[in-house]
Amino acid sequence: AGLEKAKKELAISIEKGISFVNK
Repeated sequence: AGLEKAKKELAISIEKGISFVNK
């Protein structure tokens, strides 16, 4: 469960990073 949560959080962080760069 911890690994899945980490993967999900990492994916969210990446998407936020991309959104931040595109602004």
